Amino acid sequence: MCNLACTYCFQRNKSNHTLLPHEYKRILDILFNDEPDSDKFETFKIKEGRRGYFFLYFIGGEPLLKIKDIRYFIYLFEEKLEEHNMKDLKWKIGFTSNGTLFFDKDVQDFYKEYKDRIWMVTSIDGYSSESNDICRKFKNGKGTFDTIKKTLDYLNANKKDDNKVKMKYVISKANLKYLYTDVVKMIKNGYTYIHTGLVEEDNWTTEDAKLYYEQLSRIIDYVIYNVPELRDNFDLNTISKHMSTNRFYTHQM
Repeated sequence: MCNLACTYCFQRNKSNHTLLPHEYKRILDILFNDEPDSDKFETFKIKEGRRGYFFLYFIGGEPLLKIKDIRYFIYLFEEKLEEHNMKDLKWKIGFTSNGTLFFDKDVQDFYKEYKDRIWMVTSIDGYSSESNDICRKFKNGKGTFDTIKKTLDYLNANKKDDNKVKMKYVISKANLKYLYTDVVKMIKNGYTYIHTGLVEEDNWTTEDAKLYYEQLSRIIDYVIYNVPELRDNFDLNTISKHMSTNRFYTHQM
């Protein structure tokens, strides 16, 4: 389920399907090896991973549409931890969200209750209405920028050292030309970590690749010559030719 109608969405067969409460219990039974038909499933070992905690990650569509169901899942998870004498396990909750529902009451209640456990990644198509609202719209056609920016700016202002990934700047052919301008605006507004990714479009060209390179070069020059204090602690996380989401991998440059 999703409340937006982004023009480039990779999900071609959209529906309102979502997991049902009885499926939550079965997922947890499998995860804790309490599934009666355990021979059908891999045996899991719940433990603190390389980050130092066990990670429950919710994606969509838009997972915050189902925040009450997620709360129920977390309740069942905590019950399982107690049942298996694992109350001391360090664990966190992750979301990839479009950021439009963050200030809804139910989401805020959940966020306040589990604030110290939450890792929230919010996606955006640009740091202005001009760049973001080209493709990322509500289903009624209204742009989303003002709503998402409020969420992003709040999360960035309240970030923790172990949770620097607060946003993902989604690059499409339509907004690529705004990348430099938007990143400079974000730097000026206190962002020091900007994660980017190219959308799953198949019509990227060599000219697009050249423009992308030009935009990145201008960003590097801006940081070096205008904000030297960020030279060692600014991170523009971009894709490489070895990543599956790199639309330029097969093109000659």
